[in-house]
Amino acid sequence: MMITTASVDQNTIRRRGTGLRAYNPDKVFKGYTLFTPLTGNGEVYLLNLEGEVVHQWNLPYSPGLYAYLLPNGNLFYNGKTLDIPAHFPLWAAFKGGVVLEADPS
Repeated sequence: MMITTASVDQNTIRRRGTGLRAYNPDKVFKGYTLFTPLTGNGEVYLLNLEGEVVHQWNLPYSPGLYAYLLPNGNLFYNGKTLDIPAHFPLWAAFKGGVVLEADPS
């Protein structure tokens, strides 16, 4: 559900949910949003201002700490390795281990 309005409802309870909940074209920063679910398996989404997916990458590693688009249009991605030391079970929450560059295809 998308609400295009000059003002955004400030009541966060009414705005809760997933997806684009409100859109104020006069105050929005023009550009795209790069998004990956923290609990995902390596899906990375590029969203436009209306919350629509304009591109998607499916990478072999779950997300690490960050990703960004390079000037050539490729994705620079930090992912997590699959091995988790038994003596430190929280390692998965704090580690990365993979850096890759993925082209749009």
